[in-house]
Amino acid sequence: MTSYLIKSVLCSGLLLLFYHLFLEREKMFFFNRLYLLFCIVFALGIPLLSIEFSSEKLPDPIIDYAQTDYLKTDRLPVEMLKQTTLKEDPTDWTQHLPLVFYGFITCFLLFRFIKNLRTVLLQKSGKDIMDYKKAKLVLVPENTITYTFLNYIFVNKAELSNGCVREEILAHEHAHVAQKHTLDVLFTELVQIFFWFNPFFYYFKKAMRLNHEFLADEAALEIASDTGSYKLLLLDKILSGTLVNLTSSFNYSITKKRLAMMTRPSNPSQNLIKQTVSFFLVLGLGFTFCQKIYSQKNEKEPSEKPSKATPVVQNGKGLSEELMSEFTETIKKHTRYTKEELRYNEIYELNIEQKKRLFYLYSRMSPEQQKASGVFVFESPVPVKKTPSPELFEKWKNSKVFGVWINGKKINNTELENYKYSDIVETEIFKLYGKARTNVAYKYQLELTTNDLFDKTYNERMRDRISLWQRIAMK
Repeated sequence: MTSYLIKSVLCSGLLLLFYHLFLEREKMFFFNRLYLLFCIVFALGIPLLSIEFSSEKLPDPIIDYAQTDYLKTDRLPVEMLKQTTLKEDPTDWTQHLPLVFYGFITCFLLFRFIKNLRTVLLQKSGKDIMDYKKAKLVLVPENTITYTFLNYIFVNKAELSNGCVREEILAHEHAHVAQKHTLDVLFTELVQIFFWFNPFFYYFKKAMRLNHEFLADEAALEIASDTGSYKLLLLDKILSGTLVNLTSSFNYSITKKRLAMMTRPSNPSQNLIKQTVSFFLVLGLGFTFCQKIYSQKNEKEPSEKPSKATPVVQNGKGLSEELMSEFTETIKKHTRYTKEELRYNEIYELNIEQKKRLFYLYSRMSPEQQKASGVFVFESPVPVKKTPSPELFEKWKNSKVFGVWINGKKINNTELENYKYSDIVETEIFKLYGKARTNVAYKYQLELTTNDLFDKTYNERMRDRISLWQRIAMK
């Protein structure tokens, strides 16, 4: 969550900075409106997008258990089953305090928004309403400035009857209605309510409203006698008064920027260049702030074919019947199971010398003999400490991508905040498919080992590096 918030804030800040430096003063108002709306959605969504890359080199042992037969069943091997059924720590309620604080602020802002919305909608109750082009004129008896909400233009009844409301004013407000600027305002208000912790969304809202005024001024200038008289009309209509901030009012943000924009020349070729640059900026930021997942595969396996967990031994030319019988009898002697147990059971009561003997025999079997034996034999690599990068460690906190186990214990991704990236010295990643993904949100199972446990178990793991599993047919 922390990574998402940081990325979203930084992305929105960079997009807003580019707008203020290069786009805001250009006469491409419709493009700017789309840019501002898109940037808000983009900043909220791009940190959630995941892009998967393939790496040709396999620096760490990654076994794709999802492609083996036992994950296609409803059961897991004994060793994996023990890890997945461990109990999690009791919930620490203090970790929910930030969520409570967020909910309190959000509810307050949402309440204020609904109150303002109700206030505006009540303004038209009991008032005379008349048609004006594709809008509705709400005749307000009180002294008020002209403003717009949805398809309603609120105007003083007496001024309209006396002909004091200039056609340029109505054209300006009608542009707000025709171009549906209120929807933009409501959208930015809702975004700010739920993402109030991002200060840049406040400036996006201000930029959006100023752009609305540019668009409305452009429409009003089409019927105005000249630009100078329209400027004087704007200055004449700057009145004191308070409006609900959900409306588009005629006196909103009368600033030097707005007045200067009316006489600013337009440069189409320059505008096209800036639009193109903004497109590449969005692409660059998208690649920078999205989730990048690197799936690794063994160089010896063809890239177009999913890898399978095959024995880490080379096939031999084949064993004699006598040696094959020795292998089979040893397996039967040291395996205990019933039909009701798991499809795969670990082979018990084997000392290291016996395992080495079976590994020796297995490595000299032909592929057909290995398959017929129903046994998978693995020789684990020498344990080596390897610390992940800080960037990779941050990515592991995304619960929609990774399910995290530390030292064989399932944890919430947020608990990684209690660790430093340098605490982790061993990593195994399992990509999940089919039934393995049932009832889980993540795509990868991440097994992490801390430095303390690595040192504690190193000698034991070095003594016993050969692991055997037997397939048991269920009839």
